[in-house]
Amino acid sequence: MIRIEPNFAIQIVSFIQLPAYHYDDFGFPPAGREWEIEEFFLRFFRPLCYFSEGITGNKAEAEDIATRCLTSLWERKELLNNGDKARAYLYTSARNQCINYLRHQKVREGHRKATEETQLPVESSVESRIFEAELLQLVYNAIDRLPSKYRDVLNLVYRDGLSHQEAAERLSISKDSLKMRKARATAALRDALGKKDGLDSAAVLLILLPWLFD
Repeated sequence: MIRIEPNFAIQIVSFIQLPAYHYDDFGFPPAGREWEIEEFFLRFFRPLCYFSEGITGNKAEAEDIATRCLTSLWERKELLNNGDKARAYLYTSARNQCINYLRHQKVREGHRKATEETQLPVESSVESRIFEAELLQLVYNAIDRLPSKYRDVLNLVYRDGLSHQEAAERLSISKDSLKMRKARATAALRDALGKKDGLDSAAVLLILLPWLFD
């Protein structure tokens, strides 16, 4: 059995950029194209962490769950190139592991008052988290399509928390140029999301952008 450490998965996601034109909206390659393990983790690790952390409330556990689920799917080659089945497998596996984690926490913390006990998620909250995680995937894919100069701005401002002036100095451009790049980058993301029926793209970005670069 393949064993992939969470830290390895995080390093992959942090440093590899892949061309987005090879994938559908949710990150699956066209028929007949084989996955590489690095791109597989890049496409799904962070959205799956987002989903799992929302249920468990524990970032480290969420990363472990995401790694286990992705490793398990990687070993089921018959599912890898079927987007619908692969997504269902990932989120069902993650949901079950999250619930098992919460049940274990309830057993360990059984001495606490009832009002302090860990609550298992209701189905509607799980469905909502899946929806949010897949929106996160759409945003990641849209970011991959941006020119590198726009991605750099988003990384510095949202991931590294730099001010506009600090980010501009890091990139050796004026503050006004940086603000223009940031505006164009977020506009491109809004346009990409706006093509999806029923989405308020501005609201989605407001909610997800800080988490994207956490």
